[in-house]
Amino acid sequence: MTLQAAYALVDERDAVEAYLFECDCEPLFAITRDPAGANLPSSCPVGWRLHSVFALGTGEAMPHALDPAPVLRGLRRIGYYIWAEGPALNPGRNKQ
Repeated sequence: MTLQAAYALVDERDAVEAYLFECDCEPLFAITRDPAGANLPSSCPVGWRLHSVFALGTGEAMPHALDPAPVLRGLRRIGYYIWAEGPALNPGRNKQ
């Protein structure tokens, strides 16, 4: 059984234990059902650090201001969900 299959979501309506990881050198965050984060890609140059464990489901509070639906879709499709926080870098937009 693959890691993805082992930690795949069974039903979106049921809350499951999920793990929030963060990257210490960039404003990146990831959610997975793998407590070790072994299925997370190497997007974080220094490695992912476990931040917290929480119940993930459509009726549960999220640890960050996120809609749970895309997170659940990401977990179902590839086994994790990654996002960045902070100001977007768009040099042409802030010129005066």
